[in-house]
Amino acid sequence: MTCLIVARRLNYVTEPQFQQEMKETAQLGRMLHGLAASLEERLDKLGLTLCLGFVVGGLAGVLLF
Repeated sequence: MTCLIVARRLNYVTEPQFQQEMKETAQLGRMLHGLAASLEERLDKLGLTLCLGFVVGGLAGVLLF
């Protein structure tokens, strides 16, 4: 989201493009949060703990760039 904000401020993207990308980025964030929650729940059932927020956050960075 930060990169999109900077791109908009520098006029690299138009306002309609910015709005669409922000909407899609927010949706992707919700999906990744759901994935992390689901995986943490499965690990918890197995008696394992792992902070998947960092794993999923890293995946988001790889997928977006």
